[in-house]
Amino acid sequence: MAKKTWAQKFDERNASNPMFLVEMHKTMVFAAIRARMHATGVSQKDIAEKLDVSEAWVSKFLNREPDVRLSTLVKVAWALNCKWAVPSLEAEPPTHEHLVTPKDP
Repeated sequence: MAKKTWAQKFDERNASNPMFLVEMHKTMVFAAIRARMHATGVSQKDIAEKLDVSEAWVSKFLNREPDVRLSTLVKVAWALNCKWAVPSLEAEPPTHEHLVTPKDP
């Protein structure tokens, strides 16, 4: 039997922890938002203007200071000219391998 990697052990320990799964999904969503901003050249100022909010609000949002509502995520997706796709519900929880961290501009 092959020896388990640290990542496999980590996933096994946390797969049944709902708070871990919440934080992992938040990380995935915010990574996707930052990746889209980088790919399209959209700045925090651009998002603030389109949503009629302050740049400080956008900064706090991107730094995950508030607990974000789904309606806010949909609005930010709209500001990035994206549609919000409902995530699929899979039988298995995501693992660390689902995380992709884009480079910040």
